[in-house]
Amino acid sequence: MLLMRENEAPRKRRPRGVELRESAHGSEHRCAYRVRFFDAQGQRRSRTFDTAQDALDFRGRLRLLKRAGDLAALDVGRESLGQFSCDYWRLYVEVRLTPRTERTYRYLWNRHIRGRLGGMQLRQITPMVVSQFISELRDAGVGVHSIRACLSVLQSMFSRAVEWDRARINVVKLVSKPRVPRARAVKPLLPADVEAIRRHMLAHRRHGLRDATLVSVLAYAGLRPEEALALEWRHLHESTILIEQKCVDGKILPGQKTTRPPRSIPLLSMLRADLREYQLASGRSQGLIFLAAGGTAWRPSDWNDWRSRAWQPACAAIGLATIIHTATDGKRKTRRTYRGPVPYHLRHSFASLLIHEGQHSLGQISTGSATAQRRCLPTTRTSSPMSPADHCCPASTRSKQLAPRSYRAREATRPGRMVGKRSRVGCTGSRRPSHRRRAPIRSWAESEVELPRNPERGITC
Repeated sequence: MLLMRENEAPRKRRPRGVELRESAHGSEHRCAYRVRFFDAQGQRRSRTFDTAQDALDFRGRLRLLKRAGDLAALDVGRESLGQFSCDYWRLYVEVRLTPRTERTYRYLWNRHIRGRLGGMQLRQITPMVVSQFISELRDAGVGVHSIRACLSVLQSMFSRAVEWDRARINVVKLVSKPRVPRARAVKPLLPADVEAIRRHMLAHRRHGLRDATLVSVLAYAGLRPEEALALEWRHLHESTILIEQKCVDGKILPGQKTTRPPRSIPLLSMLRADLREYQLASGRSQGLIFLAAGGTAWRPSDWNDWRSRAWQPACAAIGLATIIHTATDGKRKTRRTYRGPVPYHLRHSFASLLIHEGQHSLGQISTGSATAQRRCLPTTRTSSPMSPADHCCPASTRSKQLAPRSYRAREATRPGRMVGKRSRVGCTGSRRPSHRRRAPIRSWAESEVELPRNPERGITC
């Protein structure tokens, strides 16, 4: 038996399939255990451990993953969030999202996310790390809306990482997002205010008829601005309007804001008269209804210019808004501050009228929800819902007491007009279907030839 030299560390037994690497630093003796293997791409790799048991456990895990054909699970979550973002932009954002949403995502990524989480591995980002990220943004003075938008970007990135087997779990879903309390109450505009805005636009604007017609479409059809600007003449039917496309950055894209299929909404008589008048004045019956100055679709700059030059002065003229000009230090220009309703409030006004009648046509508003009930007009809120017959019949006493007078005057049409598909409403408010056949109507414009003269505007429908 050989005697060991003095100050020589005893040799350790090398486990099977594990390489033993010894090193000496002065009087200290160290041992490391290396395991070599082939990954899912066939490349030769290795990992080093401090103890033989850890190396044997990893070798056993390799054997199980190889049997299951899941060797790629060894590298799940090892890449950084910045490295993963390259595939995220190329495979998802540029293909699935709109250009406006892409610009918003890139701004949030470059401004708030990349500097704080871009260098961390996906598996290192835990719910605790996300909570600390929210706290850092709040301490930096970032608003609640921007914080929620950053969390939406992170949640979308981790959803794609889980989908592409780059992460095991979406940790952002486990973190509660900060709530956004509504700072101001939604105040829908009364139909009388809508008519006052229209009259001001017709009297003081070069494109007054176009602007007034756009207000009518927003107020009496409940369309979103991007849907109204993408509306074409072919979308106008006898008694409905087809919504199947939207205007985004001057381009007409199919679909709606949400991922729902195309929808149809009722075409009210006064809106049909406004569109008919604008069609006769413009001399166009094809293409987009509302065109920009160059004859193209509206861009965001055109919409912002319309809000500042047409909508805001009209609201200020009738007393619904205020425009404040404040002088800035060292500059000749003054700062313009607008405080008042925005064009999107017209959609709330139309929803309030539908809720008041017990109808549900917008598709995204539930008439029984608390949010929808809070959007009701204060002058039209009632305990019992009204029927369309009461709304359209000028002889109904209940409709005169509960509904705005200007809206009733505009909606009153000839006796016996069709409401929906199931009833024919006359002055008596009867819902019994009539067997009398009407004359065929060839188009939406010809359906209003026999309408009486509108006493409120002084135009022929």
